[in-house]
Amino acid sequence: MEFSHRVLTPNLVSKKEKLVVAVAISHITDNAYSIEHFTRLAKQEGVTIEEVTETILVAAALKAGSALAHRINTYNAFVREDN
Repeated sequence: MEFSHRVLTPNLVSKKEKLVVAVAISHITDNAYSIEHFTRLAKQEGVTIEEVTETILVAAALKAGSALAHRINTYNAFVREDN
């Protein structure tokens, strides 16, 4: 808990910004506990539902892009001669 508290302490990035990022990352890592926890903290910090929604969509787009980029691994495994 202390680590989490220290990480959220404002420095170059505000606490509000860190919480928005935490909510978005929680979604793409499929961590239901973190989604709940960081969403509540973000709301307390003044984050709007629109800000949360936008950052979740950005995170989702990046995750989808990663999946598309790694499709080459599937192709290579499929066509490899040693199969």
